[in-house]
Amino acid sequence: MKKPSDPISTLTNPTDDWEKWREGILGFGERSSRKTYYAELQRKTDELERFQALVNKSHDAIFLIASGTGALVDVNDTACQLSGYTRPMLLCMTVSEILDQETVRQIIPSLTGDAENIAQHTIVTTLRSNDERSIPVEMSLEYVSFGSMAYVVAVARDITERLAIEEERDRLFKERTLIVEHVPVGLMFLKNRQCIWGNPALEGLFGYTLAELREQTTEPLYPTFEDYQEIGNDAYPLLSAGKEYVSERLMRRKDGTLFWCNLHGQAVHADDPDHVSIWIIENITERRRQQDAQQQLNEELERLVRKRTQELSAAYEEIRKLNDILKEENLRMSAELDVARRLQQMVLPMPEELGNIPGLDIVGYMQPAEEVGGDYYDVLHCQQNGHVCIGIGDVTGHGLESGVLMIMTQTAIRTLVDRGETDPAIFLNTLNRVLYENIKRMGADRSLTLAMVNYQEGQLRLIGQHEEALVVRHDGRIERMNTIELGFPLGMIPDIRQWVAEATVTLSPGDGVVLYTDGIPEAQNAEKEFYGLERLCAVISANWRDAGAKIVKDAIVADLRRFIGSAQIYDDVTLVILKQIDPEIEERETSISRSNAAV
Repeated sequence: MKKPSDPISTLTNPTDDWEKWREGILGFGERSSRKTYYAELQRKTDELERFQALVNKSHDAIFLIASGTGALVDVNDTACQLSGYTRPMLLCMTVSEILDQETVRQIIPSLTGDAENIAQHTIVTTLRSNDERSIPVEMSLEYVSFGSMAYVVAVARDITERLAIEEERDRLFKERTLIVEHVPVGLMFLKNRQCIWGNPALEGLFGYTLAELREQTTEPLYPTFEDYQEIGNDAYPLLSAGKEYVSERLMRRKDGTLFWCNLHGQAVHADDPDHVSIWIIENITERRRQQDAQQQLNEELERLVRKRTQELSAAYEEIRKLNDILKEENLRMSAELDVARRLQQMVLPMPEELGNIPGLDIVGYMQPAEEVGGDYYDVLHCQQNGHVCIGIGDVTGHGLESGVLMIMTQTAIRTLVDRGETDPAIFLNTLNRVLYENIKRMGADRSLTLAMVNYQEGQLRLIGQHEEALVVRHDGRIERMNTIELGFPLGMIPDIRQWVAEATVTLSPGDGVVLYTDGIPEAQNAEKEFYGLERLCAVISANWRDAGAKIVKDAIVADLRRFIGSAQIYDDVTLVILKQIDPEIEERETSISRSNAAV
């Protein structure tokens, strides 16, 4: 029996004086009754404190719940932080005060039943915090016992962020599913060339239901078994190499009809032995029909242009034969230049033609550097709709070949205008093909820069690559339009459609446009100085207001000649001026003319 002085014998309940009881057990101070076990108890205490520190550092909230009562026996620091309660507050509470009732009912077997036979399980619930918030948590429950005492260890993890991520993921999934369900092209997942999934648009394309397609090969979708094999041989080696497969081909509907599709396939994983791939199938039947119709139209236009230029080609052959004869007779040079010059002058627009175009004041000017130049300009007027087409170009080089190419250009343009062709790409590309073939036949090294201006009811449409177009407003202000992005030099390559573009400008009364070849800005004086585009613009601005096109043209030519002086002219000089007539000025000039006639 223990002595009355023994501190342990006087403590019937450890909670009466915890510190005295602890000191007695562990052997602290003179009151210890277990000094012989001090070292071992100290080691155990240190281990317990280290374990408690680890538990408190856990990112999960840990609750030790008494089986049967549901009282919270112990908690770690994270449990306090998550719930907002202090440790003493939590140790005075039961599990029903921090969890919702449904969750409490789920874990009652762990608390009151045969706890030893209840397996560890995990639930998702909400934890009620001190500030009345409901915090979503994932809680793992496990039965433990210490001696005769049974407990449930509840480990709770805050899943607020995870739920937000899952909610956003679900939203994105629904959003993308909605897009896939309504995208107007067919989508199909294949595994070993069998359909494992398709979108609703696929049904509309082929006439099969998704149930009919699922788990079936894609062979029925091809016109023949050979087509099916061809796709397998062509596409799947590319997909296995991590590349995409794209082709346009005929496909077959359930009713046997054929239609054009664009197939675009890609492997989900290049090294996938099951060949899992996704395919995009687009119906391009209408596009192909339009392309075929456009191709037929282009071929017809080219045929007509070739027919119209056959005579000119034959004439060129005759000129070449005449050239050989003239060489023998020592008359070649003068004869060929005379013929070409006369042909060139014959196809230029006459002043009276330009004067008969209502609402416009148009004047043209061309001065070859030699007897035959390579510059081109023309003005074509359609009286039925008031449409006016102006072309200006510059053939590389001078002499007979350049002059003949200029005449070919004039003939081909007139043919296209007479046919009513208005599409910029078709117009320029057709002209380009004719010149390309004829230049190749001539064996000449020539090309042409060309700008086409189409005018109708105050609207200018500009196409083709040439010098800058100068749009002049009624008060003399000039807007410079760069044509470098509107086309490509003609006669160099067989197809220029991809480079053709169009610019539009609106003209008011008194406004106009000035077109020119490089012979003007690149003209040089005796000091080798260039005339320049800025000087040309200054002359136009100074003479534009209240003046007719001829007056502006005369001022430009006079200033250019003064600048060149006695220097040699190396390049052709061509100029076209269009000015929309101001009704007030026209009426004033008409009155003056009538008055002069009366006098």
